[in-house]
Amino acid sequence: MAIDFNKWTVKAQEAIEAGREIAVEYGHQEIDVEHLFLGLLRQNDGTTAPLLNKIGASSNNLTREVETELAKRPKVAGADLGRGLTVRLGGNGRDGQGGALGAAQKAVTQLKDEFLSTEHLLLGIAEDKGFAGGLLKSNGVTRDAILT
Repeated sequence: MAIDFNKWTVKAQEAIEAGREIAVEYGHQEIDVEHLFLGLLRQNDGTTAPLLNKIGASSNNLTREVETELAKRPKVAGADLGRGLTVRLGGNGRDGQGGALGAAQKAVTQLKDEFLSTEHLLLGIAEDKGFAGGLLKSNGVTRDAILT
C-alpha cells in the first residue's frame, strides 16, 4: 500500500518533513516514530501541543523527553546524511503498512474522515509499541483521550 500524500493535510505532510529534518539534525539514518512525534510537537501553529496540554500531558515535558531519547541514539556523519533515509514508523513502517502510519490510516477509515491529519498521526503514535507510544501512555494520552 503506497502512501497517497494527496490525502494528507498540509500539517500532516509538514510533520513528516519535520521528522526527516529532525533525523538529519540528530545524525540518524532512519526516520522513526519519535522523529515524527517531535515534528508534531514542534509545529508552531499545530494542534498537537495544545491537544496534549488539554489532555493534561505537558507538551514541553514530552518534547524534552523525546529530545533526550533521540540524543542517546547512535549518530552517523557524512556528506550524504539526509539522502536515502530509511522510514521506520513502527511495524515494518514501509509504505504506510503497520506501525504508527498504519494505525493513523486505520483511524482515518474508522472515523470516516477524508484526509489524514496530525490528529490521526497522534492516534497512530499513541498505539505504537515503542518509546513514543509508551511515553504518551505514561502521560495519560490514550486513543479515547485524544478523541474526547
